[in-house]
Amino acid sequence: MFDRLAHGTLQPPNIHTVLDAWTHASNIGALPDRKTFVADHLTNNISNILEVLLRMVRSDRAQAFTPAAVSQSAVHDQLGSNPLAEAMTLGSPLAKHQTHVSLAVLAMYKMLDDQAKKAGPEATALLATQIGELVRCLPQNQVYKSLDMMFKDVIHYKPKPKSGKA
Repeated sequence: MFDRLAHGTLQPPNIHTVLDAWTHASNIGALPDRKTFVADHLTNNISNILEVLLRMVRSDRAQAFTPAAVSQSAVHDQLGSNPLAEAMTLGSPLAKHQTHVSLAVLAMYKMLDDQAKKAGPEATALLATQIGELVRCLPQNQVYKSLDMMFKDVIHYKPKPKSGKA
């Protein structure tokens, strides 16, 4: 699948092509809600694009990560430092779904991101493009399933509007 550019030339597919295809193919929620979800949570947010991969890394049987599980790690740092705990973004609607393995992948991404930021904006943009390409090349049905589940989680997580009673 190729996208047409303004000059009639073909552009190879990218992560945005995949997101657009999912938006139109999914039967979860309404099309306008899926478009809003992509615009608000996935466009220009490489961490959430990475979440698509993280959902594939996790298995349904994997134990969810909790800071209390740190003492059960194979090697426990006596100083309390734990790169897995540091990788989790607390308060995120997606944080509750992380496992030890997915947090290890996320921690590796954060290390790469830190180095890219030190190298400058071009390196950061390149990293985002490369992560998008990794996700784009994953099996379509698994990417779509991950996006469907993320959509459900984010829509469910949204706070309900309070009634106008004063």
